[in-house]
Amino acid sequence: MANQIIHIKNMCCQRCIEAVSDELSSIGLKINSVKLGIANYESSGKITLSRIETALVKRGFEVVKEEEEILFEKIKTVTIDLVHKLPEMGKSNFIFSTYLENTIKIPYRALSKIFSAHHTLTIEKYFILLKLEKVKDLIENSNQNFSEIAYLMGYKSHQHLSTQFKQETKISMRDYKVSQKKNRKLIDTI
Repeated sequence: MANQIIHIKNMCCQRCIEAVSDELSSIGLKINSVKLGIANYESSGKITLSRIETALVKRGFEVVKEEEEILFEKIKTVTIDLVHKLPEMGKSNFIFSTYLENTIKIPYRALSKIFSAHHTLTIEKYFILLKLEKVKDLIENSNQNFSEIAYLMGYKSHQHLSTQFKQETKISMRDYKVSQKKNRKLIDTI
């Protein structure tokens, strides 16, 4: 049995990891690991790539084969993973571009060019929009005040977060908190 890796599009959270694991297991694959955007399994030769693709498509996922698209998906998954980790990291003085370079091992300029070729947003704008969705989640589901949320999400100040939040959502953080209608976006639609 050979170890195989497939790259998967549209994974954005722990539930996606569980869904991919479930689908691949249900067709009889022995799973070694599943992470955002990637699955590692033992190939027995009995289960074709076409069968794997069909199983994943049922759940809204897609196998990625082209090298540039694999890299684009990796940029997205690394960015999504970073946004999920930000509250645990606390106030860290990291630079997003350096983080991507160090994690993916490709110069940021090349990553930015590939990302822009596959998405209507720049990589920086994508990161900001992901962070703001996490901020919305924290506003709705945590007891932290706005200053604490800004700190958790790596903003230099509450004011910086407030300005960016209002600029992108067209509503203040305070108004968002008291609003009955929460305008949330699915991560995989950003």
